[in-house]
Amino acid sequence: CVVFLLFLTGLLTNLPLVTLAAILIVAVWGLIDFAQLRWLYRVRRSEFWLAMLAAFGVLTVGLLQTILLAVVLSLLGVIARMSRPHDAVLSHDAAQDLFVEREIDPRTTDVELLPGLIVYRFDAPLFFANAPYFLDRARALIDSAEHPVRWFLINAEPIVDVDATAAAIFMEFDAEMDERHIQIAIARAGEPLRAMLDR
Repeated sequence: CVVFLLFLTGLLTNLPLVTLAAILIVAVWGLIDFAQLRWLYRVRRSEFWLAMLAAFGVLTVGLLQTILLAVVLSLLGVIARMSRPHDAVLSHDAAQDLFVEREIDPRTTDVELLPGLIVYRFDAPLFFANAPYFLDRARALIDSAEHPVRWFLINAEPIVDVDATAAAIFMEFDAEMDERHIQIAIARAGEPLRAMLDR
């Protein structure tokens, strides 16, 4: 089949375009993994629709342009998801003697582990797109606490990296908390984050 396509394509010049299109459709149809597409639709619909857009783009625009567009859209999707990551307030479960997460509910003032102590976890690296969100969430937690906050403890295990913009915003937050006499502490920071914070 490959030898024919490489060296004997001149024999195909008289075939109608519809016949060639049918041959291509049958050939490509076997390459499509419908089970994988169904799985992708269940797991992350945004990626499923990106795959559909890429398939349509290959048919209408061209392969190279579509791959470039799909990569750019994928990166924008990652930035969008990481700009508003999951976060939680941690509380102590005495029965199990461990810390458990609680979803943050803006309607409640029950955000403290102990009176004056908030333990907060932000589940993403800090970078330019999510640093203002981090700052807003931290301020909202402190402002909504039932008791005056003295300690704001950040469980930094998920924060594996901090870019320069986020570091500047974090320093601004630290200075603001100093003025309010609130001590910021960082727990479970990995080595890259500790190195960045030491600079």
